[in-house]
Amino acid sequence: MRKRIIIGALLALGALGQAGLAWNMTRLAADNERLAATAWTKADALCRQAVEQVGTVTEGTGFFTANRALTPDEDWRVVLMDASSVISHCSTRRMTFFCMGRACGEITDRATTLSNLEEQLVAPSPSDILRTEPVKISFRLQEVR
Repeated sequence: MRKRIIIGALLALGALGQAGLAWNMTRLAADNERLAATAWTKADALCRQAVEQVGTVTEGTGFFTANRALTPDEDWRVVLMDASSVISHCSTRRMTFFCMGRACGEITDRATTLSNLEEQLVAPSPSDILRTEPVKISFRLQEVR
């Protein structure tokens, strides 16, 4: 009988310890989730600021679209490098559209705004990019959660 009481007391203490551990793990998970949400919000705000420096930003539900028309004295390679840098630093967003050329930003036969890169038909030739007419660069960053 005494053996059963000791075993029962040890099992009760073990159950209390397991309940305390479960409560602590739940609390830690909730704290980590809150911290992750805060970090995501800060990273997304930094991404938005960077995109605003590249061009004019229009915001939709869950995405940013940046458009910029290059002036004749700007080097398109530098602008492309700036846009690529911004896109690569936006860890909270994924690029779903990119276009560079004279027809970008317009919905015409030459430029279609499809929702993902695999289906995108816009591929300007180097001669289109290097013409003296204004070259445009446009990209869309979709929210990733």
